[in-house]
Amino acid sequence: MNKNQLTEVINFVKSFTRTSYNNISPETTLEKDLGITGDDGQDFMQGFFQKFTVSNESFDCSNYFSSEGLDLFGISYILRKILRLPPLKNPSHDITIKDLHDAIELGYWHLK
Repeated sequence: MNKNQLTEVINFVKSFTRTSYNNISPETTLEKDLGITGDDGQDFMQGFFQKFTVSNESFDCSNYFSSEGLDLFGISYILRKILRLPPLKNPSHDITIKDLHDAIELGYWHLK
């Protein structure tokens, strides 16, 4: 693992989250540990892909970030049923700092 790249990723995360959190490690997760979710997650990843010149061709934000907002009384669920839309899917993987570092080294998003 390239320590300079890892430091750059950590500094990017700190800049985005506007935090001085000093315990960011390769195992730190974006959503669970740092609270990056929904639209913020999408904005973060777009910035990440641009800054580090990583191809985002296979990246689908809904696989990695929960949606923001509050669904009072399950209205969203009911409307999706009535309109026969597929249910919102839960994220399948919480992105780690290591995942970001690996993508930089590969030059493309590698997780499905």
